[in-house]
Amino acid sequence: VIAYTFFYMAQSFRSELPWQDCYEWWGADPNTCYVRNGNVERCSVVNDRLVHEYIHSKVELPGTVELRTAWNVSAFVPQAIVSDLFSNCTNATQTASQQFWERYVLNITGGIDEPGALRWDLSLCLLASWVIVFLCLMKGVKSTGKVVYFTATFPYVVLLILLVKGVTLPGAVEGIKYFLIPDWSRILEIEIWRNAAEQLFYSLGISWGGIIMFGSYNKFRNPVHKDALFVSFMDFITSIIGGIVIFSVLGNMSTELGVDIKDVAKAGQGLAFVAYPEALSRLVVPQLWSFLFFFMLFLLGLDSEFALLETFLTAFYDEFPASRRYKVPMTLGICVVCFLLGLPCVTQGGQYVLNLMDTYAGGFAVIFIAICEVISIMWIYGIRRFSNDLKLMLGHSVGWYWKSSWLVFSPIILSFLFIYGFFWHKPVTYDGTVEYPAWADGLGWFLALVSMAQIPIWALVVLFLNRKNLRKAFEPQLTWGPAEPEDFALYSSEHSVVNHALEYVDTYQSKTAF
Repeated sequence: VIAYTFFYMAQSFRSELPWQDCYEWWGADPNTCYVRNGNVERCSVVNDRLVHEYIHSKVELPGTVELRTAWNVSAFVPQAIVSDLFSNCTNATQTASQQFWERYVLNITGGIDEPGALRWDLSLCLLASWVIVFLCLMKGVKSTGKVVYFTATFPYVVLLILLVKGVTLPGAVEGIKYFLIPDWSRILEIEIWRNAAEQLFYSLGISWGGIIMFGSYNKFRNPVHKDALFVSFMDFITSIIGGIVIFSVLGNMSTELGVDIKDVAKAGQGLAFVAYPEALSRLVVPQLWSFLFFFMLFLLGLDSEFALLETFLTAFYDEFPASRRYKVPMTLGICVVCFLLGLPCVTQGGQYVLNLMDTYAGGFAVIFIAICEVISIMWIYGIRRFSNDLKLMLGHSVGWYWKSSWLVFSPIILSFLFIYGFFWHKPVTYDGTVEYPAWADGLGWFLALVSMAQIPIWALVVLFLNRKNLRKAFEPQLTWGPAEPEDFALYSSEHSVVNHALEYVDTYQSKTAF
């Protein structure tokens, strides 16, 4: 996705945005491509609107003609109105922005079983993205922390600029209403809640390891509860502002075109690379707004990549402390491997691969990991021990609300969502139209199982290393506790840890607390 944003960001420097019109140079099909404006509509949209307006006209009268929708709903409409409106409509089926995305950027094939050729321009964008990631991560968290000052704050500047521009456009209110007012008829659909949970997990970084990794660099008595509330609140506010930024501009486009906002809004990547670019192209100086938008997405993508890679590298350094001396070659090696693994996603059929990975590896596995984390900490390590640890860190006890949430409600809700998604799973499709073959669905489940299987596999490894003694396998090491010697001594006295454990403090190299 970062490669796509990089590509669109570069295209924004053209004198005319490529998706503004059906240009031949990028391969637009003149028979199916059209540009939406106030004077041109798709004939199918005109047909459906007329049927809706004359839905009660079920009897054929002189001077009327029968129109029928794709859902087999019909009505008799005056011939004069039909002739007038159909003379100004088009039978084209795709907007310029959609064809630019599918025919030029992706040059997409018919399915995952048609991988096609490697897209060299997207490959270069992917390479450039990983070079930037490497340069930012090569010195570890210290260098990343400096870069994040810019990559994490500048997107908010762009977001505020786009917000002010968006809410002042005509029709913005309609778009904001569409975004903020929920469809209450779907509130009880489990799939909606499951998708919301997956999005929340990805947005906050829950179960991805990044929160644990960055938290391990905090001071022992850092007020983590305040940090958790602040991060959650900022994530919520950012999501709301981001939604208003998007849908205010889409509302403006729907108002200018005189169509329902549902006809211009899209889901998934279509929103970022089809609907919103089309809306931006209608503004004054569209190149500026387009560049700002995709530059913001690019920076946000980099931040996500920083967290994912730094999580892996930190865990590796903690497990193999000697490797800390080779941070640059280690980071380079991981970036090269990730670049090579990303190449299948920038082929002509790469969108199908990316969609498959996002559905399985980024959905089921994340919720499963969260369930394992909650159960292992709250039920195996124990809510009492965990509460005592927090009391030592924060200086006060944890309330019953948090204990009941961790101990009961979180594992039950997460387990329900996981079981529902597993047993009522629908075969994956691309854009709701292209079905995947059975082998691709099986490959998706394999990707999910590879991620989920790491927990039981390594649990068995630990059990084997402890000579199959279950009790011994669950016992913490003598060095278990805070990283700093003073905190470790206090923790040991509070938990009646044997005194000779203190001799291990000097050799305890990991910087991870708990």
